[in-house]
Amino acid sequence: MERRLMAKIERVKTLEVALRDSKERGVEERQRYQKEIEQIKSWSRLRKQPTQKTLGGSAHIAKPIRPGHRGQISSEASAVIRNTPEKLYNPPGIRRNV
Repeated sequence: MERRLMAKIERVKTLEVALRDSKERGVEERQRYQKEIEQIKSWSRLRKQPTQKTLGGSAHIAKPIRPGHRGQISSEASAVIRNTPEKLYNPPGIRRNV
């Protein structure tokens, strides 16, 4: 019986050591991951910095809307337009012939 108890104690100690080791590896892995993320962010910031060519060179021009075509309005914006009180569209002092 004492032999079984000693075996259980050894097993518990082994499991505790394994748990401690895995926690330490997890912390190291998280630190490595964060370091890699910061490195990627810094690289992307460097790539997004304007160069001499884009500063004075070409301007970005928006695509023109063709006659008869409306620009795309989101459903939220159209709901706001529909639910706006008439007073905003017809201010006092301005009469409309309806």
